[in-house]
Amino acid sequence: MNSPSSPPGWRSRWAQRIVSGRYAVFAIVALLTVILGMQLSHLRFEESESSYFAPDDARLLAVKRFERTFGNDDSVVVLVENKNVFDSALLGRVKALAVALEKGTPYMREVTWLGSAEVMSAEGETLHVGPLFKDIPSTPEDLAKLRTRALGDEALAGRFVSNDGTLTAIVVELKAYPGDRELQRKEVGPAVGKIVAQFPDLKVHLIGGPVLGEAFDKLVGEEIGRFGLIGLVLFGVMLLVLLRSVKAALIPLVVMTLSVVWTFALAAVFDWPMTGLAAMLPTLLVSIGICDSVHVIADYQQELEGGTPHPNAVVRSLERVAVPIMLTTLTNVAAFLAFGGAPLKPINQLGVLAAVGIVLAAGLSLVLAPAMLATGRPLRKARTVQQREGRLERVLQRIVGFAMARPLAVALAFLAVAVLAVSAAHSVEPQTKTVESFPRGAPLRLSYELMDERMKGAMAVEIVLTAPKPEGVRDLDFLRRMAALQARVETHPLVTETRSLADVVARTNQALHGDAPAWHKLPDSAAQAAEYLFLYETSGGRSLERLMSFDGSQARMTVRTRSIDSRDLRNLEAFIDREAAATLAPDTRVEAAGTFALVVALCDLIVQGEMLSFGLALAAVAVLLLAILRSVRLSLIALVPNVLPVVFAFGLMGLLGIPLHLPLMMLAPVVIGVAVDDNVHFFAHFNRHLRELGDQAAALRATVRHIGRALLFNSSVLFIGFGAFVFSQSTDLAEFGLVSAFAFFCALVCDLLLVPALLTLFPPRVPVEQVPSNVQAQS
Repeated sequence: MNSPSSPPGWRSRWAQRIVSGRYAVFAIVALLTVILGMQLSHLRFEESESSYFAPDDARLLAVKRFERTFGNDDSVVVLVENKNVFDSALLGRVKALAVALEKGTPYMREVTWLGSAEVMSAEGETLHVGPLFKDIPSTPEDLAKLRTRALGDEALAGRFVSNDGTLTAIVVELKAYPGDRELQRKEVGPAVGKIVAQFPDLKVHLIGGPVLGEAFDKLVGEEIGRFGLIGLVLFGVMLLVLLRSVKAALIPLVVMTLSVVWTFALAAVFDWPMTGLAAMLPTLLVSIGICDSVHVIADYQQELEGGTPHPNAVVRSLERVAVPIMLTTLTNVAAFLAFGGAPLKPINQLGVLAAVGIVLAAGLSLVLAPAMLATGRPLRKARTVQQREGRLERVLQRIVGFAMARPLAVALAFLAVAVLAVSAAHSVEPQTKTVESFPRGAPLRLSYELMDERMKGAMAVEIVLTAPKPEGVRDLDFLRRMAALQARVETHPLVTETRSLADVVARTNQALHGDAPAWHKLPDSAAQAAEYLFLYETSGGRSLERLMSFDGSQARMTVRTRSIDSRDLRNLEAFIDREAAATLAPDTRVEAAGTFALVVALCDLIVQGEMLSFGLALAAVAVLLLAILRSVRLSLIALVPNVLPVVFAFGLMGLLGIPLHLPLMMLAPVVIGVAVDDNVHFFAHFNRHLRELGDQAAALRATVRHIGRALLFNSSVLFIGFGAFVFSQSTDLAEFGLVSAFAFFCALVCDLLLVPALLTLFPPRVPVEQVPSNVQAQS
């Protein structure tokens, strides 16, 4: 505080300008809000496996090479459900829908339905390759023959019609997207949805990558609005109870609403797409930033209690809280910018957006909040010192006194729990989910479950086999080894079928021998194999360009499975690698490709990102704590309540079987970056009281007396704000909410029990100012 004779410092001048120019502040904030609010209409969402990778990522480039060679593995499957799909009227409607999809689907390569599905037949040595039927059968006899033919063909049953005849599929294959993959992919789902809506008489289910991405976009948009509203309501009630004033409760809500709106608007300005993680951003910003404006208001109310007139109380409050708010903002920003080191694009963007939002919240708390406080009548005074010394304060003092009286026992207890948590955390595995992220009963999830139950599965793993020479995949030895690999892969319990170039040759051999099942095999000679491929191509077969490269050096093997998560997918790929090593020639190279190869790669990036962002956040916070506290011992002790909650949270994940998925990858840096706020305030107060009082126990009690209630409020805000995610429709976000709320509860327990115990066991070496005993007693 400045003496009467000294010129005012920068904080005083800044505070006075804010108060005197408050109406200019309102005008500037309103203008910026209008300008930025107009940009929200340009905000876009994206959600696909490729959206998590940088454009030059090697795995993403491998997928693009696969698309250039074999075409896009992205597709939409339209399932039509009926008690009997072998009905003339129904087949007519299905054909009409297929024609409409062929005309109206952007980036369409080919539309295949039961009638146009490719089948083979032969007359003597003449091979015929063409559609199953051209004219829809009309008589019961012909429909019965069609049913027998379709269900007896392995290439049709389970792909275009279910074995019970209640489900038929229209497969819309897509071309490789010519430009921006994500933007162009977004056109497909809505277009298909509009076409399907024109057939209200059909019971239709949609699956496929573009449909899944569209559903994620919709979910993200709903979650952003839902959790923004939930957070504002919950925090508004808490503020009203704490501050006992409608105006005081309204100010932080206005500040946080503007900071969230401005942050999303800036994302639109810089064309940063929102992924599923964006649903976390409003709650994240509100939970972290709301405490800044609360500090301003609480300090202002204390000035009123001390007799400072309004609006001078606003100026005095800003003088005291400006620097602490800047410091805690700096630690938060450093923690979230640590996401920039994560090898995942959405994590990088979320870290930057969170850092921007936190800076905006702090800036508005130091500008708009005091301007609103200074306008109109003063707030009602907070409770007097005697009123504040209530039951809660006595409970907090007892908790701290217990830790100081038994410091070794408390420290050992925390150590034991930490050891158990580390042991449980070993079972936590990285895992990404696709359809399982949606709640049970969601239409999209039901569609995938229907495909898994009645057809041959909704997922496909693409494997590329590279021969050592051009045209090598046509060699009979290569085909035999590939067929042997397929037979071994099909023994895996998750695999429902495989398809490759070898199947075309075997199916041709069967057709030329009276369609006898015993001849569904590769021929005995290389000459026959080459002849069969030639016959297939010249007879109108359309599959070779999808199954082999133009130069004949690469072959594609599609492994179809039911919906599985990344853990099962990784195990399946490992199984395929082992079987390939035992079956294929040593000079044949095997590579997983296609969209689902990115799912496995995503797991590796999650682990790398978790370790890297955790390390960077920890290092950044450690350096800042050392700079703020100016004591190595205090800084090391202050790190403990930041790290232990992360350890306990991972232990809980291990006990509950919660995998390490994308939202939980952010857990460690978020907890460290957020929990450090309380640590900065706690140790800054402790350091000051220790210098004044010269007694550690007295300093600890004085610290708890001054900020104990604030610690509880901040922890309650974090617990409720992040805990609200348990109500998310996304299982990933719900698990994140549960684990993060638990982590922040553990952080509070560490602050109240472990920190006093550690400070008692390892008292810091801080110079102590000798003050009169009566001042110590008053403090």
